[in-house]
Amino acid sequence: MKKDGFTLVELLAVIVILSLIALVSTPLVLNIIDKAKRKATILSAEEYIDNVEEKMVYKMINGSTLEKREYEVSELENIVSLKGTKPTSGNLSIGEKGEVKKATLCISNFVVEYKNEEAKIVDNDCDKTIDESGGTSSGGSTGSGSTGGSSGGGTSSSKGSGKIYGIKRAIDSESSEWERIEDSEELVAKAQIGAEPVRNDFDNIYPWSEIITVNYDTKENKIVAKYGEDGFKFNGSNGQVMTVIPEFWWKREQKEEDGDTYEYIYITDKATVGYEHSKEFMIGRYTISGSSTAISSKSGVKPLNTAIANFRTYAKNLGEGFGIMDYHYFLIQLLYLVEYADYDSQKILGKGNVSNSSTVASGGCDLLGMKSGSITNDSKHSMIYRGIEDIYGNSWQFVDGVNIKDGQVYVCTKPNEYALNKFDECYNPLSYISGSSSGYISKIGYDSDNPLFAFPTEANGSSSTYIPDYYYKDSKNIVISVGGDFDGIAGPGLWYWGFLNSSNTYGPLGARLLKY
Repeated sequence: MKKDGFTLVELLAVIVILSLIALVSTPLVLNIIDKAKRKATILSAEEYIDNVEEKMVYKMINGSTLEKREYEVSELENIVSLKGTKPTSGNLSIGEKGEVKKATLCISNFVVEYKNEEAKIVDNDCDKTIDESGGTSSGGSTGSGSTGGSSGGGTSSSKGSGKIYGIKRAIDSESSEWERIEDSEELVAKAQIGAEPVRNDFDNIYPWSEIITVNYDTKENKIVAKYGEDGFKFNGSNGQVMTVIPEFWWKREQKEEDGDTYEYIYITDKATVGYEHSKEFMIGRYTISGSSTAISSKSGVKPLNTAIANFRTYAKNLGEGFGIMDYHYFLIQLLYLVEYADYDSQKILGKGNVSNSSTVASGGCDLLGMKSGSITNDSKHSMIYRGIEDIYGNSWQFVDGVNIKDGQVYVCTKPNEYALNKFDECYNPLSYISGSSSGYISKIGYDSDNPLFAFPTEANGSSSTYIPDYYYKDSKNIVISVGGDFDGIAGPGLWYWGFLNSSNTYGPLGARLLKY
């Protein structure tokens, strides 16, 4: 009796169809599984933090003294009674009321950051060995990728290497220099003054190696050309001239050692326990120029001068994500410090335009490209740091998101909520009071809950000691500017702060574009 069956062609067709179904469905299934794992990890982190806070409050109710400090996960092992997935490592910053202010935890091989009562996954690799100080002991891969160029010696690293670049300094030291530590030891960094090439090992180290000036089209909302590519223009004819600062991770802390207080600053290229995340952002290569109807960051023009509220409005008119320089300025300070290990930016990068009769037009450092330094270091020409020209000297620049009341500094990191004379909601007070009088800075403040913000607290120094930049304090403190202007002589620098009355008309008051 004849039996019907499938032909070879039919079987092959079925196999092909099943393969296509598997090809399409497998990524979807894997994506669903990954999302489920991430959601479970977030829930585990939130449950763990709730449990820690509950136990801390219980300890206080029962008379135990609670230290306001940073705790390692291992220290809390005995008090946490959570049955779910616990962190394998990490740390938590505990406030005086037992609340968890921020945390970085490794759970199920994910790195979870907790801040502002929100937990989020920032990396999916907890396989690296994490030491008790929050660093990593793995070397990772290395490579190059320099956009600035280097001249001999040094090392190289690409993003994800896990290397940690650090510096330390006694806060009472009269010297402006820092000591290089961790992977920064033995590194050399020099800025180019004039035409002679210099050695800078950081030209080949992430994130410094990936800082790059670009042309940004505000209508298309995209980068259209990078420095070194065909079509790139300094003059603004191909879009706003902005400098991209890539993401990185940082830590700033102060610790007691042998009777002295030392400050430590670290930068790394990978999500690391105990480190804060700086997302990628763009900052104007030049100070803002133009008018109320058309502002720009471009070469060949003098800076615009107007009130901070006007700058804020003009910048927002360029499109979503635009504003003026704010707390990101402190991130640039950190990048500079770890690279050059010296507070004296005028000595390192050049004097800048600080003893002139007026401002100079932008573009004086275009020939330096992505190198830092000065072409003519005579105190009448511009300087540049990593694609940011005249970051000090030439014209004061407003720093948005900071308000002062009776010497108390209030800071906000939510651009949509920036406003003058606001001292509540997103504006939080720092734990220290700003300096009471003008002078050369001898000490800056440190708030363990807001370590990024470093404002002057003492001004008993000179133009060659401590932090050799000037601090100007108006009798009525309302707004903040930085950098100094064209006739500041020795005062200007990356730490030259102006705490000004909003009606103050001293010197040119400019601003710099920022794109989030």
